[in-house]
Amino acid sequence: MVDSTGSAGVFADCPGLAAHGGTVVVLGDTGSPAEQHLTSDVIMRGLSIVGAHDSHSMLKPAWDGDRSIHELFFALVTSGRFNLGGLNTHTFEPSACADAYALANERRGDTMGILFEWPQA
Repeated sequence: MVDSTGSAGVFADCPGLAAHGGTVVVLGDTGSPAEQHLTSDVIMRGLSIVGAHDSHSMLKPAWDGDRSIHELFFALVTSGRFNLGGLNTHTFEPSACADAYALANERRGDTMGILFEWPQA
C-alpha cells in the first residue's frame, strides 16, 4: 500500500487496506506528523510502516542500492497494477515556468505533477 497524498485522513485508511503482514509506504507528508494516526491494524495484522525517504535501509548489509524496489515498481507499472495515469495534471512551456511554480505553490491540492513541454531541437 502506497500513500502519496500527504493527507492525514488517507493515511488513516491505509493500514486497513494493506494486506495482512503488508507494508504501508508513506510518500506524502502532511507537514504535521501529529495529524497522522496509526490504527490497531498495525499491531493486529503485523503491518510495517516505511517512510519513502528511508535512508536507514542503506545501512543494512544486504542493501542492493534499492534495485529490488525499483524492479518491483516497474513490474507493477508494466503489468498495469500501478497506474500512473493522472499523475501529471498540468503541462507548461518552459517560458511559463514562473506560472507553473506559482500554480504548484498556490494550488497544491489541484496539482499532482507538472510537465515542461520542451520544443523539439
